[in-house]
Amino acid sequence: MNAVQKKNVQVIHILKNRIGMNEAEYRSLLAGFGVESSTQLTVPAGRKVVRYLKLQCGDSRGRYQGSARQDMISQAQADWIAQHEDRLGWDGQPERLAGFIRRVTKSQKTVAELTRYEATKVIVALQKTKRRPRRATR
Repeated sequence: MNAVQKKNVQVIHILKNRIGMNEAEYRSLLAGFGVESSTQLTVPAGRKVVRYLKLQCGDSRGRYQGSARQDMISQAQADWIAQHEDRLGWDGQPERLAGFIRRVTKSQKTVAELTRYEATKVIVALQKTKRRPRRATR
């Protein structure tokens, strides 16, 4: 078995488990390709099985995007943003952080709605932001 096929076998089993396919359905799928085991699949057949399973995961293009949890902001990132919101003196002004997020991500989102990628962009921008003294009120 070459490396490409071995990777396809691993992906097949991951996707099979992710969609909750039982053993009978899985064996029926493999029988449609004339094999009893995923290790017996040819490389082109393995790719077809992977594409089919990806489509079953809900991606219309046959590309599995990962779990939704991976796309959500992590708790550590949310805590880091909150900590630096306090450090910058924005804790009593939620509109300041909302405006900052809007400027950095080009989207109107709350901290909880950010993806991990967007949260990283916000954190890097916050690291570059220096604390400014508050203006004296007259």
